[in-house]
Amino acid sequence: MVGDRIVFQTSDKDLQIQNSEFATLTSVSKNKFIAKIDTGKEVSFDPGKIQFKHGYASTVYKVQGASIKDVYVLHNGVSNISSSYVAMTRHIENLKLYCNNEATKSINSLINQLSRPNEKSASITLKTAHDLEKERTKTTVFSKF
Repeated sequence: MVGDRIVFQTSDKDLQIQNSEFATLTSVSKNKFIAKIDTGKEVSFDPGKIQFKHGYASTVYKVQGASIKDVYVLHNGVSNISSSYVAMTRHIENLKLYCNNEATKSINSLINQLSRPNEKSASITLKTAHDLEKERTKTTVFSKF
């Protein structure tokens, strides 16, 4: 449909499109789609020959290095400082952060989760649910908010 967001799943030298590049469909017919890539360039392609899918949502890693007008981040409680940085620095104009109230019960919890180091460790060294709950309820300067 015209206006749908898509993301290309393949690169094509002739069309000058890259894998993971986002675009908006501006014209749709049986054998020809026209899309405006987020860089502003328009491309015409046969939808039966070029791989693409809806591009309304993406992973943090897929958009690494991209600049996007409006970014909506769904925080699930398991991010670390690296993925948080990528997720929250992709926006050009607007950033909205949505949290799962089960996994992120307070602003302290959110701060701890977003700033968690991205260390790779043996499973024996990972924190238990009890340790995480203790950390979540720890008093900090932000506790009063």
